[in-house]
Amino acid sequence: MEEEKKEREKLVSEGWISTLSIEDIEDVIDNLSQQIEAPTQEQILAAFTFYYENDAFFECDEE
Repeated sequence: MEEEKKEREKLVSEGWISTLSIEDIEDVIDNLSQQIEAPTQEQILAAFTFYYENDAFFECDEE
């Protein structure tokens, strides 16, 4: 428990911030995978960024 607290403090001091929960990450990937059969890393990153900035899932135009 103490080690975990020290690790968090270290990350915060280095400028890291918490952005998405594991559930959110899974939901973003799941949603994107329903729209695109094999999303690229760039598409996944774009979907994460969109979700983080808009609190909404990315909708792609690909068919």
